[in-house]
Amino acid sequence: MPLRHAAAGPRTRLAALDRLGEPVIITRPDGRTTYANLAARDLAAALGIGQAGGADTSPEVAAVDGDGAALHADRRPTELTRLTGRPCDGVEIAVMGRDGRRHRLGVTTRRTTDDGPPYGVVATYAAIADPAALRAHTNGGSPTGASSVARADGDLGGSDSRALRHARDLFTTVFHQAPIGMALVDPVGRWLLVNQALCDLVGYSETELLERTLHDITHPDDLPGQLALMEELLAGRRSTYQLDKRYLHADGHVIWASISVSAVRDETGAPLHLVGQIVDISERHGSEQRLQHLADHDPLTGVLNRRRFEEELIRQLDRCRRYDERATLVKIDLDLFKDINDSFGHAVGDEALQAIAAALLGHVRSSDVLARVGGDEFAALLVGVGPDRAGVAAAGLAAVVRALDGPAPVTISVGATVLGADDQADAALMRADEALHRVKREGRDGALVAPSASPPFPD
Repeated sequence: MPLRHAAAGPRTRLAALDRLGEPVIITRPDGRTTYANLAARDLAAALGIGQAGGADTSPEVAAVDGDGAALHADRRPTELTRLTGRPCDGVEIAVMGRDGRRHRLGVTTRRTTDDGPPYGVVATYAAIADPAALRAHTNGGSPTGASSVARADGDLGGSDSRALRHARDLFTTVFHQAPIGMALVDPVGRWLLVNQALCDLVGYSETELLERTLHDITHPDDLPGQLALMEELLAGRRSTYQLDKRYLHADGHVIWASISVSAVRDETGAPLHLVGQIVDISERHGSEQRLQHLADHDPLTGVLNRRRFEEELIRQLDRCRRYDERATLVKIDLDLFKDINDSFGHAVGDEALQAIAAALLGHVRSSDVLARVGGDEFAALLVGVGPDRAGVAAAGLAAVVRALDGPAPVTISVGATVLGADDQADAALMRADEALHRVKREGRDGALVAPSASPPFPD
């Protein structure tokens, strides 16, 4: 058998299964638990439930409904799959711990038998929030007096050969039936064993994936970070690592995944291979990105909002102090914008704001920062622009808006100041504002750069 198809022996299969970060529980068609890995036993101990090999090892027996009453069996994900064969993906349940608190778990299930109903089931559990609270009731991360591995047929500790066969069968079942991607990887990154869920995730067949390495399908920007973590793991400086990273799908698009990796070692402590769990988080990551975009951007114009601009200003001032980097802070105010709203309506006013934002965004560089900081106010950070170019840059912003077409002429007043190594945000904003107000007083539609001094202008 080629090495890449040869998983570790039965003993290390069982060790690998117990090293999985997520709780895994297998039940027979009659509902009896036949296997619970170490993480599942830790979880059961933290919840104060379960007996080795008992049907109540599953955390689902501690599930409660919204009123705090025990969740009826036919509403539990494992029971639903056992009776119907239908899979569950990340179904959220609330479980009551022995500390009297509710803990949220995501449950994913798949049937392991074809003849049914009822069906055998493999279930994995992920803590949605506050997993440390559950583990707080265990001793050093392992439950005090934790039971041995839940046994199938009532005995895993009989003859050694029976135990090893049982370990092999359990590993094979869980590995290949797992609803998440699972893999064994050798210390240099070659795939040794992959399951169908991983193949589906990255778009390669098993044969195609085994012909590649971990490096081949990892986004190049994420590879150095993962290799550094792998090196620490292989050297024994850490026992596991978790990482959100990008894979390259066979058709070229990017997949975001959350991975958990542990090492399986021989009797001398030398690493044999790595065990990885891979969960597709592309949808979650996309949602997080969209939420972050909403939190950082003005919904009308699409440029950054005031809060994010203030954060960028603080970062830029830090770069000025650390690296003596130059930058120009610009404050922008639309001239007589109230007249546009009064004469043409707020819809036209909104369109004018959008057009101005688009014009300014098209004028500044990708390294610059543009934000809407008030109703008719914008601000910009022009990175690398020092005193010799600040005036021209500020005037260019006014010119690009002046050139816009619309139902009414639109102009802006621009005040700017060059940031220095000793600048503070409030002082810089005051200088830019004073320059802006001076432009307003002198007839609008222009730009002025404030000297880097306080007060910025003499009376």
